[in-house]
Amino acid sequence: MAATSDEAMESLLSNFNQIFDGYRSGVSEFQLLKSNLNAEMKKRECLEFNFNSLKSGVVSLVMTVIFSLAVFGNHSPCSLLYVVESSECSCGLICYWENVDEVGASNDGGDGL
Repeated sequence: MAATSDEAMESLLSNFNQIFDGYRSGVSEFQLLKSNLNAEMKKRECLEFNFNSLKSGVVSLVMTVIFSLAVFGNHSPCSLLYVVESSECSCGLICYWENVDEVGASNDGGDGL
């Protein structure tokens, strides 16, 4: 009887060790995934910051070019500027694409640039 009891105890202990090893493995995997998530969140924050910086830089650059063209061409900057709402733009930026001759003609009484 003692041999059977020892075998049952060994089997029970072996099963417990397998369950415990699985638990430890699961905890380690969870910690790794949590660490990876934190790293990815930091990367996303950096990308969002860079995107917003670039977006504001593009808008500033476009405005600088428009105002420079207006001064160079001796026109009002408003006659060169056509703003498309950002919701209408597929890139999410404020776009300033318009034929300058058409805008100048429509706002300056038809004399164009």
